[in-house]
Amino acid sequence: MKKLAMFLVLAAILVGPVAFAEEMGKSAPMGDMGKQGMMKMYQCPMDGYTSDKAGKCPKCGMELKEKEMTADEAKAAMEKSK
Repeated sequence: MKKLAMFLVLAAILVGPVAFAEEMGKSAPMGDMGKQGMMKMYQCPMDGYTSDKAGKCPKCGMELKEKEMTADEAKAAMEKSK
């Protein structure tokens, strides 16, 4: 009986993080997560300025349009917008 209890505890310790890893990995450092692996970002249609917040482009004043990007695309676009 002790071996079974020990096995169940060990199994819970090993399997628990794997079962919840998907939920823990959904948060994003910027933007909102939409579809799996996609982030909601805002991009200027005129010059490509990208932000994680809606608003106006600081370069030309146009309204930023919502665009879904992967995390890598969003990071690259934000680097270009600096």
